[in-house]
Amino acid sequence: MPELSDVLKNTKIFSGLDEAELNIIVSCMSPAHFNQGETVFREGEEGDMMYVILEGLIDISVPLEDGTDLLLTTMEKGNFFGDMAIIENEPRSASCKAAEACELIALGRDDFNSIIQNYPETALKILHRMMNIMAERFKNSGAVLSEMVRWGEGARKKAITDEFTGLFNRRFLDESLNTYISRALGTSKPLSFVMIDMDHFGTLNKKYGEAFGDQVILAAAKIYVESFRKTDILVRYGGDEFSFILPDTSSEKAKELCVAMADSLRNLHFSEHPELVVTLSIGIAAVPENADNPVALKEFADKAVYISKENGRDTVTIAPCQDTEK
Repeated sequence: MPELSDVLKNTKIFSGLDEAELNIIVSCMSPAHFNQGETVFREGEEGDMMYVILEGLIDISVPLEDGTDLLLTTMEKGNFFGDMAIIENEPRSASCKAAEACELIALGRDDFNSIIQNYPETALKILHRMMNIMAERFKNSGAVLSEMVRWGEGARKKAITDEFTGLFNRRFLDESLNTYISRALGTSKPLSFVMIDMDHFGTLNKKYGEAFGDQVILAAAKIYVESFRKTDILVRYGGDEFSFILPDTSSEKAKELCVAMADSLRNLHFSEHPELVVTLSIGIAAVPENADNPVALKEFADKAVYISKENGRDTVTIAPCQDTEK
């Protein structure tokens, strides 16, 4: 097994330190093991430890008012988290849980303060690397996810939800889809992405009026929530278009859920217009079968929606795998 100083040499926050400086850091740190699913810390807790990931994956999330956790990002080997605990005496701004068995190494606030007092040049190097990495991290994660970590539940909800339906909004989808894809790839678990168009919604609006069209959108959103799970990310993409992220879900399971949901919507009764039947054209793309990035995944799901429309609408289509397209 390699020396811990050699391992730390390849972590982002300690790169650039010489052997003597790495040995100083090692003497101040302590190992920590977390089993899959075990919580390292939760939002709002007091803490005085920063952690570096030696092996495994850590999920960073924030709690929602319904009691569920919303995944923000997944960190892998070489990354650090909980860093503000050794810089500022503030409660944890997010929750961290082991996505798989993890080996971590922890640095406490008191130990870091000791490094600052006794080895100021080494401490400055670490702080400089930490600030650069944190700035890049916030840049890459996008404004909405940064806001969610920093602010409370009210601002958090406003930043990520569609005010009309209460579902997640397009902004959240655009900034979080890559995180869900990366986590699926990192844990070798399936992920399905669903795109939905309401059939002939423009005609419905013209025939019955936009106010009634809004009622249909709200009724559809309610059925979506009832038909899917709390772990699924249901997004109003715009107008009558919706997109869903279904973690830990194969394309076949996603199709099963979508078919049941479409049946419920098709059977919905509107007393003002009893003749109306609402149907959907649905496309499903999967990770890793179709794509390993957000752009390609959306393209495959969109193609599947188009196939559903070409096949007469009121249909759920799974996108063909890349090799079957050639």
